[in-house]
Amino acid sequence: MANFTRQAIIDSFRKLLNEKPVNKITVRNIVKDCGVNRNTLYYHFRDIPALVEEIFLDEGMRTIERYSDIESLEDCICAIIDYIQSNRRAVLNLFRSSSKDIYETFLWKSCDTLVRSYMDRALNGLNLSKSDSEIIIRSLKCNLFGQIMDWINSGMKDDAKAEFHRYCQIWPGVAECIMTMAFKEKN
Repeated sequence: MANFTRQAIIDSFRKLLNEKPVNKITVRNIVKDCGVNRNTLYYHFRDIPALVEEIFLDEGMRTIERYSDIESLEDCICAIIDYIQSNRRAVLNLFRSSSKDIYETFLWKSCDTLVRSYMDRALNGLNLSKSDSEIIIRSLKCNLFGQIMDWINSGMKDDAKAEFHRYCQIWPGVAECIMTMAFKEKN
């Protein structure tokens, strides 16, 4: 029963987050929507920011499980874009709130996990040091995070998949240059 109640609270919050910014959602709104009392909500969650954090931690784990065998850079990007687009209003409402840092942390961890999954395969067999591999992974992760944050910040107006598809066409040349430089320095 506790898991059912917890999920009802989460579902109500998600519904409300699709309707209005997080700073306009009150505990009263949530408990009224899901039919529990305040004490029940506080039994499961310390406060609304804890509820937001729980949702994104949970979503992060699901994303990681779903995309654990990334085959291409474009798969990494599409996984993140699909999640954001399927939760567009909620993401924008959260992104424009004082809880933005929770979403940024979620996105950062998602980028890290997905890029590592892809790059572990892409760099496998190359004679790169662990530190050079980390530099390449960090570079791509930071770039991807920045690109996605810029897209969200602009209101998600562009056709992100087309833009990121082009990014992925350009990236192999950039990645090849980075790997060549790392390999030359090593020898």
